[in-house]
Amino acid sequence: DNQLERSQAVTLIIRMLGKDRFVQQNADELRYTKFIDVTSDAWYAPYVGYGTLNNIVAGDTETTFSPGQYVTEKAFLKMALCALDYEYAVDFSWSDVYQKAYEVGLLTDASYSTRTADNTNYLRSGAVEVIYRTLNTFKKGTQTKLALALIDEGAFTSAEVAESGIFGK
Repeated sequence: DNQLERSQAVTLIIRMLGKDRFVQQNADELRYTKFIDVTSDAWYAPYVGYGTLNNIVAGDTETTFSPGQYVTEKAFLKMALCALDYEYAVDFSWSDVYQKAYEVGLLTDASYSTRTADNTNYLRSGAVEVIYRTLNTFKKGTQTKLALALIDEGAFTSAEVAESGIFGK
């Protein structure tokens, strides 16, 4: 029931994508970012670096990331959409994050189809629900759910995904 910091949020998304090992193996290169508030020795620096290079996350300004600030609902949904290969500023914008997330199935409450105000009291429980739905959502332009695409990419095995219960028991 606690809030999630921005550094934790990007880490969750990257781990969801099965890229934790890659980030750890390439930490020496990924830990250097353009953000003055992400020091290269911070535990989250390689995750911020990977997320930035792969257009999953951006800073709150050109030069700051605000890793200790709490992530908002819109910001987390933006990362989840980008993890599904939707391109920010092409497939959706900040003003229609909620609508896009509802359209693709990351949100199920119909009120999101018209919502604009950001939820700044976003809790970890909401992030877990979005991660679950993201893994069960088709990647942009495909009929392949993200979890199955991650198996195809070798990020996870079929047994690991089956054991996780992501598709239900």
